[in-house]
Amino acid sequence: MKKTLVIILTFLCGNISFCFAQNINTLITEKSIGPVKIGDSMTNLKKLLPPAEYNYKTDDLDADFYKCVISNKKTGDELFSVSLSEETYQECDGLILGADTTNKIFKTAEGIGVTSLIADAEKKYGKATLSYNTENGSIEDIAFEKSHPENMYFLPSFPGRKYETTGIYKYEGGYQKTTTYQKGAYIKVIGVTSPNN
Repeated sequence: MKKTLVIILTFLCGNISFCFAQNINTLITEKSIGPVKIGDSMTNLKKLLPPAEYNYKTDDLDADFYKCVISNKKTGDELFSVSLSEETYQECDGLILGADTTNKIFKTAEGIGVTSLIADAEKKYGKATLSYNTENGSIEDIAFEKSHPENMYFLPSFPGRKYETTGIYKYEGGYQKTTTYQKGAYIKVIGVTSPNN
């Protein structure tokens, strides 16, 4: 019996969604992504996490922020990226200014997470409007009609995407928005920022 249990756990622990989720909070709120709390310190976060790897990079979305990418040490799967100040990010230290995730184990209270279809998220949050602005980095994002926290953001994608936008826009350039999107469009990134940002 013990041998069978060890084999089952070994099999399951190859899956980050099972083992890592057993050890940490996986809820996304307006103030946190799982154990990552906006305004908390990296020192406190590191105490809450199972063995993890910490690597720094500049933020693709906002050049004013610097990221510490936190990955599961065993599998190498990325868990979340944490925004830190320029002075401390290379040590993956300091106060947490924001966070985002591309990992589907983290979900909102409504059950929406990375890989959730935009159509399913609309059932919880109302009609989705996708937008981008070529004068502000051309990052495409999603805003939903019903309220979700203002400092929570969603970035879209769709199967087979190369360079196209997820939204289907009438025009190109400048600020564009639409409620029409590609077939199979889903949430690729969920993030939270400080309400002061």
